Amino acid sequence: MNRLERKRPQIDPTKIRKHSQIVAEKQDPFLVVGDRTQTDYGFFVTGVTQKTFETLHMVLMPNTITPTWTHQKKVRIYRVVSGSGYYQQVNDDGSLLTRPLAPGDEVLVAAGHAHRLSSGVLRMELYVTQDAKYSAHLEEVAPAETVATVDPSDLRSITAAEKHSIVGSPVGVSRRAKSRRAAEQIAALRGDRSNSTGGLARSAEAADNFLRGTASVGVNAKPVFDFSEEGAG
Repeated sequence: MNRLERKRPQIDPTKIRKHSQIVAEKQDPFLVVGDRTQTDYGFFVTGVTQKTFETLHMVLMPNTITPTWTHQKKVRIYRVVSGSGYYQQVNDDGSLLTRPLAPGDEVLVAAGHAHRLSSGVLRMELYVTQDAKYSAHLEEVAPAETVATVDPSDLRSITAAEKHSIVGSPVGVSRRAKSRRAAEQIAALRGDRSNSTGGLARSAEAADNFLRGTASVGVNAKPVFDFSEEGAG
């Protein structure tokens, strides 16, 4: 088949949702590594850039509304990482279709849909996946109603070394070491199945402590992403 006749791979919302669940359940807290670009609504950090798609980490400051955007050809997916707010789609008659957003929620914005985002009393962070070169032809239908105030500390670039220092994860940890640690954690939760009575008791206690500990801080209490070449983790 001629290369020009091949269909470009489409972004699969189901796979992205599955990935969100895995990250929320398994990933340790990690920081967004990279340069911040200030916007009217807050800032963003550029992520992965590939031939067919690109990613970025978008931050809306508290009580902020983005400009109203639309793209006639390309698709964008918002995934809420922290905070809360609203997604608003502008219908042809000018009315707004409003949807509340909370951590874990995802919104697929199809080509031609004018839309905007707004945050609540806390800033809202989003992981954005979009078709390649999305921003090059993104149309701003209406500007942001107000310009957000961003603290200079929020715009400071974070390096991979600073990330490891803050998170406490040693630099250069091998995949084998990470897999071994994950296996140990799973084994601790399951308990020793060879000793059914003691194993079940230890498993129940470990699971109870695990759930009690995670419930106190919530999922993705301070979620951030690492877009460096070294990768997250």
